[in-house]
Amino acid sequence: MTNTDYFAAWYSLYPRKIARPAAEKAAKKIQSDEWPLVMEGTKKYITYWNKANTEKQYIPHPATFINNRRWEDEIESIEERNEESNAYIFTKAVLNKNNKTLPDLPHDVKQVFFKIGLPWSKLQSMNEIDLQAAYMNATKEPKP
Repeated sequence: MTNTDYFAAWYSLYPRKIARPAAEKAAKKIQSDEWPLVMEGTKKYITYWNKANTEKQYIPHPATFINNRRWEDEIESIEERNEESNAYIFTKAVLNKNNKTLPDLPHDVKQVFFKIGLPWSKLQSMNEIDLQAAYMNATKEPKP
């Protein structure tokens, strides 16, 4: 297969169809023996984007994906991403001084509050970094 053939197959797979000429130019830098890795990495990203319900506007342009060799990146799991999001929700709720008691939070986030075991007023006196650390420590799996 030629680079043009590889690119055509890759581009047909890639979920964001924008600025094709720029992507073609970037693809010329990829060696023929690298294309299987490009395809494999792209498929992993597509699976991730689908599971995460990523809006197209947040998927990189094809040329950006190629130029930055994104297929070589480590992809965080959906669980890691959700946990970081929950830590943010928890931290913002605690730091909101209008919340005098445990606010209406998602059930799994409330469960972490109980695992932390500190009174709401004590949590509100903590800084953002310490709150996030407390949240992440409370969600870690215990070592066997």
